Amino acid sequence: MSRVALVLLPLILLSAPALAQENGSPAGGWFEKIKALEGRWVDRGQDPASPEDDIAVRYKVTAAGNAVLETVFVGTPHEMVTLYYVESGAPYLTHYCAMGNRPVMKAKDSAIENTIDFECTNAADAPGEAELHMHSLQMTFVDGGHIQNVWTSREGSKLGHTVELHFERLGED
Repeated sequence: MSRVALVLLPLILLSAPALAQENGSPAGGWFEKIKALEGRWVDRGQDPASPEDDIAVRYKVTAAGNAVLETVFVGTPHEMVTLYYVESGAPYLTHYCAMGNRPVMKAKDSAIENTIDFECTNAADAPGEAELHMHSLQMTFVDGGHIQNVWTSREGSKLGHTVELHFERLGED
């Protein structure tokens, strides 16, 4: 490796997170909130006294601060992951679903305070509109220890079921 590369490589690696934050843009602010979710969370289900109803989720900041990996239904056969990232100045997510597809969603403005709305795009790797898929996510930052995620599916032009999850922070990994 050349001397120039040895000098430049550390500078590039150290500046990458700062460049990715999109400082001053709405995307940067929302992405910072998503990054702050890092750690373990749980939805206590219908009966908080029954741990078998609990839904575990884990958020992990990765890729030098450029992505957040969400793992839901941790350790179960239905485990799924969602990758949050900023692309072209806008927050995006790709949801790797247990249904076997991977919808890509882009953030749009929300009328609800402390809420970010993601909606499926027409990206090349998104499921066809006729295929059953998760079509939107509404993520509300209730406070530092609570978030609410509302996922809505769609098949063709018909909206499907809605899954509402109320997560509370358990701690860091």
